[in-house]
Amino acid sequence: MAVILRLKIVLIGSGNVATHLGKAISNQRDYPIIQVFSKTKAHARSLGTKLHCAWTASIEELNTQAHLYLIAVQDDQIEKVTLQLKSILPETALIVHTAGSVGCEVLSPYFKNHGVLYPLQTFTKSKKMSLANIPLLVTGSTPRYAGMIKALASLISKKVLVISDETRGYIHLTAVMVNNFPNYLYLMAYQLLAAQNIDFDILLPLIEETSAKIKTMSPREAQTGPARRKDNLVLAKHMELLKKYHPGWDEAYKVMTTLIQNEFK
Repeated sequence: MAVILRLKIVLIGSGNVATHLGKAISNQRDYPIIQVFSKTKAHARSLGTKLHCAWTASIEELNTQAHLYLIAVQDDQIEKVTLQLKSILPETALIVHTAGSVGCEVLSPYFKNHGVLYPLQTFTKSKKMSLANIPLLVTGSTPRYAGMIKALASLISKKVLVISDETRGYIHLTAVMVNNFPNYLYLMAYQLLAAQNIDFDILLPLIEETSAKIKTMSPREAQTGPARRKDNLVLAKHMELLKKYHPGWDEAYKVMTTLIQNEFK
């Protein structure tokens, strides 16, 4: 098979990941995005306009001449979209999704040429972000297609890694643990402080220092606090305050405390 020097791309999706990846890819001359598809017409138009390419809200109007179809939709919609693509695209098309927790098995029954391009980051449409230092994790159905996806990823980021579905699953799990769970703890803290008419900004220096410490030491070495010290009087007081404010939060506190204490027996 001849090497494709100019890879035409159709971007499927218009959410946070689609927007940021689309903007990054659109800066690459040899990887033009020729069309954006979103089932919401206004979203398709908005992102297509930003990327200076055609757009459509109708799957039947999808450009079938592209080399790569990049699916950046919610995880539970990937297989549904792939099934729709099966009815209109040539079987030689390269289909790539961007999810961390979804394996290639959702693509393989429909297209033999497939892969994953997963950006290990949290995205917000309105927040500008460079992908240059964001890890991009690549999987391909064959070494050839893994190489094609990696070539694209390497133009966007300096940190590209070719891995298996299984490895990416573990990485996605840990990403949730360090991103989504702590953010909910921030939400809990925000609400507790707001109830006392205290600005959440008071915690920002502590949050920043906690994040900075794990750049120079392991999380285990960085662990401090009443659970680590087994300060039972403080722990009991905290759980009582949580139970009073939001029943159930005290149980979450207790679980985390137990895990920390078991770690440092």
